[in-house]
Amino acid sequence: MTFTAPAGTAPPTSLFTSALTGTVTTIGNGGVFFDFNNAPQTYTFTGGTFSLTVNDVAVTAGDTVQATGQLTSITTAIPEPVTYGMLLAGLGLIGFVSRRRKQNV
Repeated sequence: MTFTAPAGTAPPTSLFTSALTGTVTTIGNGGVFFDFNNAPQTYTFTGGTFSLTVNDVAVTAGDTVQATGQLTSITTAIPEPVTYGMLLAGLGLIGFVSRRRKQNV
């Protein structure tokens, strides 16, 4: 199975590949039933992670079906404290330089 990252994630063009596991059994109408291992699979992308669960599906002979599933969680990376510290230091330096220029004018 190949799919793209969920909407709103970065970068949205990332492709993910996953191997689906489970069992296949025949059903009375000549079709098959795919009983997938429904444990969530976690994927990592730039800026976070998400988990995907694929639903089981029955296919009648000669028909096609689209696989469906659920995104069970989407998390985004939180900047580490050092990043915030550098941002605050930079803003403080800009404020200091700006204030000194006003006093010298």
